[in-house]
Amino acid sequence: MNTDDINNAPSSVDIIGDVHGCYDELVSLLEKRGYAPVDGIWQHPERKALLMGDLINRGTMNLAVLELVKAMHQNGKADVICGNHEFNFIAWHTRTSSGEFVRPHHAHNHRQLKNTLEEFDAQPHLLETYLGWMKTLPLFMETSVFRAVHACWDDEPISKAKRRAYPINFESEAFIREAATPGTDSFFYLERLLKGPEYRLGRVHQFKDNDGNLRRAVRVKWWHSDQPLANILLNRNDVNVPDNERFRAELPKVMTDKPTFIGHYCLGDAEPAPLT
Repeated sequence: MNTDDINNAPSSVDIIGDVHGCYDELVSLLEKRGYAPVDGIWQHPERKALLMGDLINRGTMNLAVLELVKAMHQNGKADVICGNHEFNFIAWHTRTSSGEFVRPHHAHNHRQLKNTLEEFDAQPHLLETYLGWMKTLPLFMETSVFRAVHACWDDEPISKAKRRAYPINFESEAFIREAATPGTDSFFYLERLLKGPEYRLGRVHQFKDNDGNLRRAVRVKWWHSDQPLANILLNRNDVNVPDNERFRAELPKVMTDKPTFIGHYCLGDAEPAPLT
């Protein structure tokens, strides 16, 4: 796949955020939007779907989601971009040059992937098929009328990717290894697009995320960089931090010539996880 391939999108698209293994909810949403299975492939007579990544983990029907979406994608009924959970799954199954796994098989990493791994453990013959497909998913998409990326559109590294300075998917194992290595340009590129900027709270505060991992960094609403830092910490209205103009100045600039669509972020009103 090259950058020309991801510019061919229809003018009417249904954009679907993170599915996270929730098959029934995905089917319900497709039905509400007028999609129906034809010869086993979910499709719409006039539109395509665009799935924004994070198809897997957390939910309990990950293989069913992958089967449905992969069939739509490979039959031209949907476009799909890669999310950080797909990358984590790919990295879990990719070895470093020394034979270790790119994503270490630690307990907290396993906890995040647990449901998906268990489903593939029950049907191991399917692993290479879906893993190979995930590796082909582009990290971003741009058409004449919109842009799409899982977490954060940063035009500087994306422009470099368009010029072939970075790969646009994970078909290269060398890129997978480098993108998982902190301090490399590839690591910054991947973190930016698939996770987005985060603000470190320092040693005073920490909290557990949805996967039970302790975190000292908070996601930020990078698209509101004109607001004080305390206003853009995502789901952390309990943290009183002084403004940090330098941090905000380094956030990506929002492109205004056409809409940009993202997934990744939970923008609900849930209570923040307790600080410890």
